[in-house]
Amino acid sequence: NIIEQAYAAVERALEANVGEPPIVLISEGLRAYLHAMLDDPRCGRIVSVEVAALNPVMGMHRNRTLKRFAALAVTFLPADARRSVGNTRVWSIAFSGGVNEVVVNSLLAPEDWEVEVVAADLAKIWARTLEV
Repeated sequence: NIIEQAYAAVERALEANVGEPPIVLISEGLRAYLHAMLDDPRCGRIVSVEVAALNPVMGMHRNRTLKRFAALAVTFLPADARRSVGNTRVWSIAFSGGVNEVVVNSLLAPEDWEVEVVAADLAKIWARTLEV
C-alpha cells in the first residue's frame, strides 16, 4: 500500500545515509517521503487528505502512521542531535505533523511545488531545531 511504500522509501534513504550529519539524514528522508506523496498526487491525497475525512477509524490509522514516521525520524538521529531536542517524542511528532501539513497544502495549492525545494526548505527548518 501507499504508506508502506513511502515508509520503505524513507527507511532506505535513511539507511543509505547512516553516519551522515543530521541535515543530510533529514534532507534525504524528506525527499523520499515528498516524492512518495507528490510525484503522483493521488497518493498524497489518499494518505493526507482523504483518509482523515473518511471516518474516525481511518483518522486513528492516520495518527498511528504519523507516529510511526515520527519514531523512524528519531531512530536515525545521532545521539547528540537527540539530546539537543530534549523530548524526542514531541519533536518527532511535530516534525512529522508539520511535514504532513506541507504535503496537504502542496496538494491543494493552485501552483506546483517543486519537491526538491520543499524538501530543502523543510530540512533547514528542522535542522535548526537540532542545534548541532
